[in-house]
Amino acid sequence: MNELDLDQMVAEKVFGLQVVGRAHCSYYDGCPDVSPLWTDCPIRPVYVRGNEDYRAEVYLARREEELREMSQHLHSLTPAAIAEQMESERGSIVNGWHAFGLAPVPFYSTLIDDAWLVVDQMTQRGFEFELKRAKPRYHLWEASFSPLHPTMGGPNLGVGKDAQVAARAICLASLEVLATGSEG
Repeated sequence: MNELDLDQMVAEKVFGLQVVGRAHCSYYDGCPDVSPLWTDCPIRPVYVRGNEDYRAEVYLARREEELREMSQHLHSLTPAAIAEQMESERGSIVNGWHAFGLAPVPFYSTLIDDAWLVVDQMTQRGFEFELKRAKPRYHLWEASFSPLHPTMGGPNLGVGKDAQVAARAICLASLEVLATGSEG
């Protein structure tokens, strides 16, 4: 699984964020792989901040209604053409994410600062966290989350042993423990 997919899964499963697509971000948006002189970085997943999905949905509903009204006078504006236009405008919202209350998903699987947000979230959900060097010679990290209550599952659930980056191990472990259905 690549970093973009892993970050998106963590955003959705651990934080419950509504990821709506992927868009370019820049250095100024917090993309660490890019210099301030380079305007685009690799595409990042973007999510809805708070209740701000309301703005995008209201805009799209209003725009679709306008197009339907126009179709009564313009016979070339078929239902298929309206659907195509709406899909295009939905994509524009994702690409113009600043204006519609969207934000790029943090770099959970590559930046340790962002990975600590995952640890904080999981400990708030009732899990105990451990991170250690699994095999220092091979530069592998092992992360685990265990329920604080023994009745909720056994120790060391969600071990991400194969990660060479500690942040990735944290993300893999969080997803694995949540996939088991355990809650702390």
